[in-house]
Amino acid sequence: MASSRPLQGPDPLRNVFDVLILGAGPAGLSAALSLGRVMRSVVVFDSHQYRNEASDHVHTLPLHDDENPAVVRANMKQEIVKKYRTITFTETAAMTVKEEAGVFEVMDQSEKLWKGRKLILTTGCHDILPDIPGFKQGWGKTM
Repeated sequence: MASSRPLQGPDPLRNVFDVLILGAGPAGLSAALSLGRVMRSVVVFDSHQYRNEASDHVHTLPLHDDENPAVVRANMKQEIVKKYRTITFTETAAMTVKEEAGVFEVMDQSEKLWKGRKLILTTGCHDILPDIPGFKQGWGKTM
């Protein structure tokens, strides 16, 4: 059964996206790509805080080994929005999340409210580095 909803943006009657994705790293971009392929309306929140921000190069990523992480992310985002018009990126962090009556509500840094039927958390992890002299300075550079 075909949907009568438009292929771009949220449900116009309720201003609700199909999916809200918190995080625009590898997992968030993969989720957005997969959902775009099946024409789901998606907003991806990009806080611009990445685990590999100390690294000058990406490693062990096919086709992108030894490239700058920021360039790799930008190219991936550009490819997604070029191919899938149902995907929206917002260059801000999610500040609060709540669920009410089966709808997730995310307030971003500018206090804009976003709504979605589903929520995917792809916020990654934060490395806890050992307290060893020089370790933090070398992380992502020489080790």
